[in-house]
Amino acid sequence: MDETDIPQRLSDEQSRDLLEQICDCRDSAQFQHLPIDRQRTIVAQAATQGAAINQLVRITGLSYRQVYKTVKKK
Repeated sequence: MDETDIPQRLSDEQSRDLLEQICDCRDSAQFQHLPIDRQRTIVAQAATQGAAINQLVRITGLSYRQVYKTVKKK
């Protein structure tokens, strides 16, 4: 694994924009109304594109444990 395989971390604003592109949710309330399987898919996709676990916790309103389990499950 070289440095090109490691995704660059995004700012919180970039992470919010990424989630909006993926699921068209503008805030955590809209995100939490999505089905749980869809939420997990979106979180995993955002993490692979450079969003950090703590960013996803802040932006989605999910617990750290929920996000961690989803991201590490890959």
